Amino acid sequence: MRNDLLSPPPMLHRIVRPLFFPRTASVLLTCLVGGSFCSRADEGRKTVEANRLSVLRVLIERRAELARAGDSSALRRCDAEIRSHPAPASGYTTALARRLVGAWRSPRHDHLYRADGSWTLLPAERGDLHGRWHIAGNRLERTAGYGGPQTRAEYTIIMIGKKDLVFTDRETVFFEKRLPPRKRLIPSKG
Repeated sequence: MRNDLLSPPPMLHRIVRPLFFPRTASVLLTCLVGGSFCSRADEGRKTVEANRLSVLRVLIERRAELARAGDSSALRRCDAEIRSHPAPASGYTTALARRLVGAWRSPRHDHLYRADGSWTLLPAERGDLHGRWHIAGNRLERTAGYGGPQTRAEYTIIMIGKKDLVFTDRETVFFEKRLPPRKRLIPSKG
């Protein structure tokens, strides 16, 4: 295990180092805002959200380094910190749903989320696992089945970005990367 992966690079010292110690979100946000707070509520919300996403991007990069190093205890701490930064519970449902549509790669499978609220494993073939999805606030609700009874799962969305999809079931943090658009990956229904 490399100990230098637990210490942030010098330029990220103010951002990353506090993330590996218990609950320092307010200190972290203060550092990211530069020690001052926005006076307008709307501007403040946008700033806080932009800072939350910046923190998550750093955490996701750091987590990838820790995974490559095989440091499971640091991975658990990093995942706990990621879980503590969920997407806002209101005001972003439509934007999150729009961002989810497309093809995503997880460590085990590729998934396709369609705009009509359906999803399937890729490559989409008859009889593969598939279901429906719906976003309400920062909750991703998904059903899954092979054609018979479907199971229901609910996740908390952490982040849906241009390249990253991060969500949790309260225990595990799931990471997916957006696949480049290719017509053959998005088959027509039917």
